[in-house]
Amino acid sequence: MDKRLVLGLMALLLATALIYAATPYKNPYQYSEEHQTLWGKIAALAHYDVIKTTEPRLCSNGAANYTCFLSKTDIAPILKALNKTGVKPEVAEIEAKWVLVLDIDYTAVLATGNSSPYWRNYTVIKAWELTWNNQTARVYQVRLRWSYGELIKAKDLVVEKLLYKDKVKGITSVAPALERIVVTTKNATSDRKPDPNATETIKKKIKEIDSDLEVEVAYAEEARPTLSRGSVFNPLVGGINITLIYRYTPNYLNISGCTLGFTGMLYGSIPVIVTAWHCSFWIWGSSVRVYQPTHFDYYIGNQYQPAGCTYRQIDAYTIETYCDIMTIPVDTSRRTTAPQIFRPYDVDWGTVTKVLGRYDVPWLGTLTKAGRTTDIAQGLLWNYCTDTIYYQRARYDENLIIIHQITVKCTVDVAWMKNWKGDSGGPVYVVGPLIGLNSREIYAYGITSGVYFGLVGEPHTIVSPLDAYPLYVKYT
Repeated sequence: MDKRLVLGLMALLLATALIYAATPYKNPYQYSEEHQTLWGKIAALAHYDVIKTTEPRLCSNGAANYTCFLSKTDIAPILKALNKTGVKPEVAEIEAKWVLVLDIDYTAVLATGNSSPYWRNYTVIKAWELTWNNQTARVYQVRLRWSYGELIKAKDLVVEKLLYKDKVKGITSVAPALERIVVTTKNATSDRKPDPNATETIKKKIKEIDSDLEVEVAYAEEARPTLSRGSVFNPLVGGINITLIYRYTPNYLNISGCTLGFTGMLYGSIPVIVTAWHCSFWIWGSSVRVYQPTHFDYYIGNQYQPAGCTYRQIDAYTIETYCDIMTIPVDTSRRTTAPQIFRPYDVDWGTVTKVLGRYDVPWLGTLTKAGRTTDIAQGLLWNYCTDTIYYQRARYDENLIIIHQITVKCTVDVAWMKNWKGDSGGPVYVVGPLIGLNSREIYAYGITSGVYFGLVGEPHTIVSPLDAYPLYVKYT
């Protein structure tokens, strides 16, 4: 059988296999092992509620700031879980009667342009400093009402009730925060505060799930994918054009302008490009053909149904998915030059690629993205696990109407990162020293998914982390 046909069939089967998957694909210990940093490994275990801690937080003893975890328990369950992943950190008990933990008031506005940070004081029962691979993290045992893993489970219940069962209008995101859930709505007053009636409805319905769950309702406009729907482009290096045939929306344009995120080898043998799944119109697109830099120039490859992410179909017009990433096989018989990716800071991406996990970047750590429209931009990690709701629209009789609703679970929210149409699918990466790593290497982190603007117009980039993609890709 022709080798190209074999590769094409393999990719098609891989894509089809994802259709009915509905749960995260990794066990907690595997997920922890794939993180590179001590705080990332601990947080990965907390994500799945194996240990009863918070996510990584920015903490202070009044003299210095550092990464820490608040914990319901003493250190023993944390060390036991880490040992199962092969990590045995050095442990030292430290003296502490209190610790300051940075939190965000999502309903307040600073004059400089975002939600208001403030320090919360916790009384400490016991405290420890963990050291591993020249990295340190502190753990404080305190009276904690909700662990991070418990809040992620609560978040999923809130999304199920608000979006799918009760169909509450205007919800734009749901995310865990420190000891509470934050729900954002686009229903607002003239001064951009959440509408009181919307707030009351949201809180009332969540109380039906758990009367003890604290909820903060804030305003945030609707998120939007950052693909471009024009037909003529002159992109920066790294831009791609995608043509496709839509199944249900004949009035919708069928050319997407996006950015190439990464190249790689799917399962070590199939050369692929990696970009945003929504660039091929989620599950409703088909016959995807990719070009670079423009339509019909420099053909890269094609796929009937790109290998996207695990998803759950709520109804014909609604899906819930765990990432916004897809791979498309490269046609090596027709593509004579390698697909071009951004090379930030004059570094050759192919010589430095390592993949960081979602939690390897400390909270408020710096992330960098590249995009065909806005070029290089940096921002701060704002939230590790936000369920983002996209509303896909098409034009009918001169009106834009919602045709599909897509919830992307557990996206990463990056504040103050510039992002616009055409940047979708671009690489999001980490420069080691900016997050406390000694290496000068650039680490692959995620794919640009979308953008929304905060209370005073500051941009937030929505990132789909690479560790959420269910297929194994060796990024090159």
